[in-house]
Amino acid sequence: MICPNCKKEIADASKFCEFCGTKLGVPNAGQVPPQPNAGQIPPQPNAGQIPSQQNAWQVPPQQNAWQVPPQQAPKKPIDKKKLGMIIGIAGAALVLLIIVIVLIATHKKTIDLEDYTKVTFSGYNGYGKATLNFDNEQFIKDIQEYGKFDRADKKSIENGDWSSVLSSSLDTYNAVNEVSYELNKDRKLSNGDTVKVSFKFDNDAASKIGIKFSGDAKKFKVKGLKKVKKINPFDYLTVSFTGTSPNASIETTVDVSSKDSSVQDAMDYVDFSADHSSGIAKGDKIVITAYADEEYLLEESGCKLEETTKEYTCDKVDEYVMKYADITEDYLGTIKKQAEDVIDAYFAEESEFIKADKITFEGYYFLTNKDVDTWSSHNILDLVYSATVKSKDKSFEKTKVYIPIEFTDVQKYADGQCFVNLDSWERKGSTSLQYDWWKQVTGYTKTDTMYNELVAARKAEYTEECTEKLK
Repeated sequence: MICPNCKKEIADASKFCEFCGTKLGVPNAGQVPPQPNAGQIPPQPNAGQIPSQQNAWQVPPQQNAWQVPPQQAPKKPIDKKKLGMIIGIAGAALVLLIIVIVLIATHKKTIDLEDYTKVTFSGYNGYGKATLNFDNEQFIKDIQEYGKFDRADKKSIENGDWSSVLSSSLDTYNAVNEVSYELNKDRKLSNGDTVKVSFKFDNDAASKIGIKFSGDAKKFKVKGLKKVKKINPFDYLTVSFTGTSPNASIETTVDVSSKDSSVQDAMDYVDFSADHSSGIAKGDKIVITAYADEEYLLEESGCKLEETTKEYTCDKVDEYVMKYADITEDYLGTIKKQAEDVIDAYFAEESEFIKADKITFEGYYFLTNKDVDTWSSHNILDLVYSATVKSKDKSFEKTKVYIPIEFTDVQKYADGQCFVNLDSWERKGSTSLQYDWWKQVTGYTKTDTMYNELVAARKAEYTEECTEKLK
């Protein structure tokens, strides 16, 4: 059958609906109760009984035939097995609630150190820098928020006096002081490299203020490094030699005025040094080295030196002549002409007493100073002439005399032209040929004596080169 109230199917013999508790046998909702026939006289009270105030014809008040009086469902007997289960579940829930309360009360806030860590990269590819940034300010704020502190420390925190907390609370100091972090590599990085941040902490110390730390090693990939610009510093270096070989000096100048700003910045940090800067002879090779702090240079300008040494040859410089053959033929003729003029002038001055015939060029002595850094003459040139000298008053017989005319410091300019001070000459030697009471003819009557005085006596300081027959 169907329950007239909830419309659910129930057993036919049911007196109550097992779903809604409605008592069965009551007319279905919407069913009209039977009414008395029209004109039918309602039942009267017993004869002689005086009816109450109610009109005899009035039908006594009736319960609304459409309203079903509320019925109370019958109580079922308690299932002890189910009751036990309910009690057990309730007990377990109570225990769980107690555990949750205890966990909440004893829970330690976990502070993940990775949350405060950031690594930034700067510089240039291959020479990049990694900077570890740890948000210490937020780290301390979180410790203040989640840590457990006594009343005095809480007051200090409210007043912004964290240093007092660290100084007064050993537990807090230890918890914070044991936290550390470091990068495994922070220099000479390239794009695509990986750096790792590792953490150290002491959770035994942290637990004493109600917190714990976590933090596994965190990796960061290097990116964003700029491209390095390679420059050759010698492109901007001008090398020149001054003075006279073999005692020339080197001079260097740097000019980057026409280059871009990065090159100008880079060259400000570059220094140059020569392996020797003085006592330089023509033909010497000088090695110049460019120095710079590579890392600092890259940080400041983004440039790297692609060459750090270069060799220069001293070729365009004035020089003291080191060999007789280096005197150009034209200029040697000029020197000889001067020497001959000196000889002619000498005999002209002494013509009242002596006379010279057959003046002839016999050869030379050429000496080179062994010390390139000398204050003495760098070279000595003696042009040796011979003449037959006779005395007009018969003081001595006709004799062959060797007359050296000496010049010093013969040079050859960078353009190839030779030079010597032609006014700085000296007639060398003195013979025993006497005239005019006390005068003696200048020069030597023997070549060995001349060689000994002009060459052999100077061997300690000079290297010799001479005409063989004049030794």
